[in-house]
Order: sequence, then structure tokens, then C-alpha cells
Amino acid sequence: MRCVDVDLHKQSLSLCVVELAGRERNILERLRFRCDEEEQLAEYFAGRGELPQSCRRS
Repeated sequence: MRCVDVDLHKQSLSLCVVELAGRERNILERLRFRCDEEEQLAEYFAGRGELPQSCRRS
């Protein structure tokens, strides 16, 4: 299963795409966006599709 971890800062947003396989976690992709790059961020997530419920945190 793939999950996207998000780390939000004042001026930037870091993303890490992780593949979960049992107890192993493999990092597939790391990205950084400026917080004012809304279009690029929206395009990135639009290409990801729906995340499984188990990856979502409140």
C-alpha cells in the first residue's frame, strides 16, 4: 500500500511517498513545494488518485 506523508512548514510543504510492505517502508519519492505553489501541489495530488482510508489521519 502507498501512503503520502506531508510535513507542513511556514513557507514549504514536504511530501514523502512511502510503500508499506509488512514491516518495511520503502521511500518512493520525496518532493518539496513552496506553500504558494498551489497549482503544482493540486496537479501532483490529482495524479495520485484516491488514497486508501488506512493512510488518512485526522
